[in-house]
Amino acid sequence: GSADTHRVNDSKELERAIKATKHQPEMSVEEFIDGEEYTFDTVSINGVPQFFNIAWYRPRPLVARSYEWLSPQVVALRHPEAPELNGGVAMGHAVLRALEFESGFTHMEWYLKADGDVVFGEIGGRPPGAHQVDRSVP
Repeated sequence: GSADTHRVNDSKELERAIKATKHQPEMSVEEFIDGEEYTFDTVSINGVPQFFNIAWYRPRPLVARSYEWLSPQVVALRHPEAPELNGGVAMGHAVLRALEFESGFTHMEWYLKADGDVVFGEIGGRPPGAHQVDRSVP
């Protein structure tokens, strides 16, 4: 997940991050989005999500990764249809339509900013991690 991820606010932090990641053959750089981080996880059949779930990363993965003493949580929200989450749900459905996703699991990450704006993070055609899907066999 977030191994070798660094938040950079100035040129000195950029120098430190470059030195810390020299062992990586390539790097991806993204804009830092200040907001709460959520997931939009689905099971789709024939292009229609039959089930969706929203989970909340507490704290954000970058924060949890930066402070080893923290015990991060991934909280599956009881009411994914809550009004404050509507933007993320609508965006999740729009992303699936844009990708013409047919059948299977998806795991999307998105941010909810303090002003209510939602920002897309990433999506994968896979089930969510953090034991959100029970893989055990009785």
